[in-house]
Amino acid sequence: MSTEFEINSIDLYELDDTQELLQTSFWGNFKKATGGWQAQAFRLSLLNLNQELSFLVLSRKIAGPLWLAYVPFGPYGLSAEGVGQRIEKLTEMLKPHLPHPLLALRWDLPVVVDHPLVTLPPLKKGQQVQVPDTVIIDLTKPESQLLAEMERGHRYNVNYAERKGVIVTDHGAEAVAQWYALFQQTTERDSFKGHPASYYQTFMDMMEAYQGRGKFKARVFLAHHESEFLAGCIVSLVNGRATYLYSASSNLKRNLKSVYLMIWRVMQWAKSQGCHTLDMCGIPPDANPKHPLAGLYDFKRYFGGQIVHRAGSWDVPMNILYRPFRILEKLRH
Repeated sequence: MSTEFEINSIDLYELDDTQELLQTSFWGNFKKATGGWQAQAFRLSLLNLNQELSFLVLSRKIAGPLWLAYVPFGPYGLSAEGVGQRIEKLTEMLKPHLPHPLLALRWDLPVVVDHPLVTLPPLKKGQQVQVPDTVIIDLTKPESQLLAEMERGHRYNVNYAERKGVIVTDHGAEAVAQWYALFQQTTERDSFKGHPASYYQTFMDMMEAYQGRGKFKARVFLAHHESEFLAGCIVSLVNGRATYLYSASSNLKRNLKSVYLMIWRVMQWAKSQGCHTLDMCGIPPDANPKHPLAGLYDFKRYFGGQIVHRAGSWDVPMNILYRPFRILEKLRH
């Protein structure tokens, strides 16, 4: 590889000029508080390209003395060409800085690709942590254009919910309990597991108190009709990018299409806050109707955004126990 790397440890707060929530000092501190992870920050210098990239690495023990290190959506700025080889070399340079014994270093690569990847030599496919495919909505457009670019049925549902008297309000950390009640209905209805209420409460509490070097904000949106809460979501804002993080909906009055109006209000709010984009945070890789999240593919893209595919989760094994570890991971999922 012709490009020479140089790795240096940096203060966690030096990460905060990013727009990626999962690569901020906030996320490192949040994961320490909620998951027992250790957080480290590094600066990668690509000497031949005169380029510097900063990124967060999380580490925790997973079995006896063995550690797993994980890079969530980082580093930003690597090109897709030869990225597998570069990540392998970068991992070897990082190894002395990370806890030992290290089972593997897992990279959730934010590199944008033309289509979902099946292989990325010489890396091994890792367990999916973050959803690599998403929809990005450009909020620099006028509101009238944002509405016009929605799929016709979505635009109708926004107007329908408003006509029927659905109201959407935004709140701080005090509204997490109301949102979580909706979230429990969602997990039961759609048969998936979420975090306990304390996880989301800690997220909002820490976000409201956070004193990072960037511009951080989070709000809880609730859609209600008369006295009943019908939908809710938690949205973050980091340096001009809003992210639709955690969504929930009631089993009641689903005919009122409250979620559509709620997302439109999120778009309006994020735009008013100076955000240039809204990340809808996860869709299936394609329109396959057999995918467990198939309904999200059309639902999210029909709000008018652009589908983005990222490289996804890839491992660099560091220990002979890596293979049985991956077998157990696959069995658990």
